[in-house]
Amino acid sequence: MHLGSLIPAVLAALFGLTGAARGQVVAGEVRGFDDRLAAGVVVRVFDDDSNRLGEVLTDQQGRFEWLGDRAVGAIEIQHEGVVVVQSIANGGEPAVRASFAGAKYFTLRGHVVDPAGAPAAGIDFICRNTFGRAITTVTTDARGAFLVRCDRPVADLLVDPLGWAHVEEGPFAQDRGIAVDLRLVRDRYFALRGNVLDEAGAPVPLARVEGVDQGRRVAGTQSDRDGHFVLWANREVGELVATQGAPFVRRKGPWQSDAAVDLDVRVHGYVLVTGRVVDARGRGLGQAMLFAVDQQTPPAAKAQPIGSTDGSGNFRLLVPRGTAFLWAHRDGGEHQVFAPMPKNGEPIEMRSDH
Repeated sequence: MHLGSLIPAVLAALFGLTGAARGQVVAGEVRGFDDRLAAGVVVRVFDDDSNRLGEVLTDQQGRFEWLGDRAVGAIEIQHEGVVVVQSIANGGEPAVRASFAGAKYFTLRGHVVDPAGAPAAGIDFICRNTFGRAITTVTTDARGAFLVRCDRPVADLLVDPLGWAHVEEGPFAQDRGIAVDLRLVRDRYFALRGNVLDEAGAPVPLARVEGVDQGRRVAGTQSDRDGHFVLWANREVGELVATQGAPFVRRKGPWQSDAAVDLDVRVHGYVLVTGRVVDARGRGLGQAMLFAVDQQTPPAAKAQPIGSTDGSGNFRLLVPRGTAFLWAHRDGGEHQVFAPMPKNGEPIEMRSDH
């Protein structure tokens, strides 16, 4: 991504270090489109053969620093979808300073509405080139609005890449207003509506609600200030997970059509399970991985473990209510064992056949 009319003002910092063996520091500051110091700008560092040496972000003061053990040949600075590339001649100059003010670019702006016509807040999408590679990413604001600047053609927009994966076809190569209106494809979606409730039955506001299938995220949303949520999905949802920093509710599906689904800690929360995984001789199996499963078959390959044993084979886990079995395995499956969920909080012993 090129800055066109931007007067090259990008220099490399080489604080007295000239050889690759001695290392090199590249540091400086970056200003945004308004010529103010810009945080979160990507700075990539390359050697003379265009091999990427590293990548850093500017801090809240628009500053960055990179330290490596190889000579730098060029740096690339990306702000939104606009990039400047500057060669570093003969080991560099005193400092790196760049401003995106006056850069040539086009602006894509618009809004996203969900299949019911409500603003789709906090939705990520990717601006992609003709090869399907990401140019830059954007997130809608609280009103479902977005704005992104680019200096190269955008072939399409991939809306909610980890969930809906809706494609808004381009190409886009000049200023453009874009309305991503999922009401036009309403027949592809279904809605799960409900409330997130705590141990006292009170609503939980601003909880993150994720739809998951076989360990993969397929949809996401957030409960409102009254604890209510609406989750739109276009693929089967195997389970719903509510999080606030860490998961605290997990309810199993599956769902493939509109449904009312409450996430109640008293019913779908977690319970504490303790126990020990041992081999056939009763010796503790350290570092065994444990999974929550519905039947006596290993989970899907991408399923995430809920914990592991310590060096003596002991474990202490929070397990979703309603789990039928625990599955433990170690050494590539040489040691694996199922155990039904215990009743009344009693410790369990999981004994392998080997």
